[in-house]
Amino acid sequence: MSRILSFTGIVITTAYLLVLVILFQGRIDEIRLMAPNNIGDFLAGAFGPLAILWLILGFFQQGIELRQNTRALELQAQELQNSVAQQRELVEVSRKQVDAELEVIHIERERQKEAARPNFVFHGVGGAFTGLEGTYSSRIKNLGNTATDIQFSYDPPMRSSSLTIVFSWSRGEEQRIEWRYETLVAEKPSILTISYIDASGLPGIQKFEFLPVASEPHTMVEVRAWRG
Repeated sequence: MSRILSFTGIVITTAYLLVLVILFQGRIDEIRLMAPNNIGDFLAGAFGPLAILWLILGFFQQGIELRQNTRALELQAQELQNSVAQQRELVEVSRKQVDAELEVIHIERERQKEAARPNFVFHGVGGAFTGLEGTYSSRIKNLGNTATDIQFSYDPPMRSSSLTIVFSWSRGEEQRIEWRYETLVAEKPSILTISYIDASGLPGIQKFEFLPVASEPHTMVEVRAWRG
């Protein structure tokens, strides 16, 4: 567009100058004899239209440049918005990747914690009875990892128990346990809590519930993992 305006201005200017040359051809001597102020007025009148022409063309040129600059700014703003949107997408992708990695780390830590814990399992419960007094027994096997500083506590307390503290309990090792109730025989449920230090050095507990089971001629006990 600017080339068209420039070309138009040059063409009109050239044509106008040719017209002036034709009009004043042969009258150069008259112009020379004019007073200086008259010559100034003559030149202002002769070339004033050209000045106005180029002023108008310059105005249009500024409008064109202003529109072009505005369009360029709009394109830059659009590119900036696109860049911001892309950055948001990258941040979202990165966040999801970080969340996935954290989840994997969490799962791996939980797996390691689980692998470091012991897993105590009761195998059968028997009883020996003398008169009204019963002595109950069972075997506990560790199917998990090695544990240390194992302690046994009962709620309500037992009259006696063969296991109160075990310093170390390896994987696959069995311990025999005997216990006696304060009431001589099992009458109410009791909770056994086994506390320990696992292979990673963290403390933990495992609970079991002793449930009286009425049978003839004596009350027996069923051991279940305590669910809380």
